[in-house]
Amino acid sequence: MPVFTFDETIPKNTAFSDAIEKTLKLCPGILTKAIINIPAGVWFLARFQILDGLFNVLPSTEGQYYTGESSAESVDLWYPLEKEPFELTWKLWNLDDTYTHELILKLTVLPKEVAENVRAIRELTSEVQKVQRILTGKEPGPLTDLQINLAKIIALLPTETASSKPTIIELK
Repeated sequence: MPVFTFDETIPKNTAFSDAIEKTLKLCPGILTKAIINIPAGVWFLARFQILDGLFNVLPSTEGQYYTGESSAESVDLWYPLEKEPFELTWKLWNLDDTYTHELILKLTVLPKEVAENVRAIRELTSEVQKVQRILTGKEPGPLTDLQINLAKIIALLPTETASSKPTIIELK
């Protein structure tokens, strides 16, 4: 399962109009996960978007961007990469007038068949838990063998956690 890691240092005083545009070379498949790492000290001043041409991939709403402070977020996606050259653009800017800032991005691209199976397993697990809640009236108790096996498969997928999440802000 290809996991691509990118990092970029953004010079101080990099306006949106002068944003750095880094080409993210990927592979064919389904972009299923993005892990966004924003180190301490950024103070919501470094910002970014991931684009496919003029289309917003992350955040998916036009005119929004990611920013944050000392945060990491794992974002589930379903974005097909079907046409060569299998590239996206990472657009970054930094409003800090004193410091440069580095952002780190990890993207997971799975073959379509694998991505579809993973999605089906997640949906099945969720449905099993709903049925358990309905039947018992409480949160699911001990896991069944099926749930344990599903959890083992899902555990193979890369994830990261942190105490806070990046903030999505609309451009004005």
